[in-house]
Amino acid sequence: MAVDFPFARSILIVQAQRTEIKRARTSVETRYYLSSLEATERTPAQWLELVRGHWAGVENRNHWRRDACLARGSQPVAPPQCADQSGPPA
Repeated sequence: MAVDFPFARSILIVQAQRTEIKRARTSVETRYYLSSLEATERTPAQWLELVRGHWAGVENRNHWRRDACLARGSQPVAPPQCADQSGPPA
């Protein structure tokens, strides 16, 4: 598979299976990732840990930013200067 990214050394293909118990429904998603690392630099388990760790960090940072900007929390402190999170004007 050719990729037009000059520093891409590996293409990771991750299949994620998700089961909704209440609806008794299972879905499978295929996700593709590019990496500048050689495929042999990590084991499959290490690649998966790397992908999961990256997205966990993204989620944590985004949730913190949203909570701080929208003043969600138990402490009555002024929120930090944040960009408007409400979207474009109507």
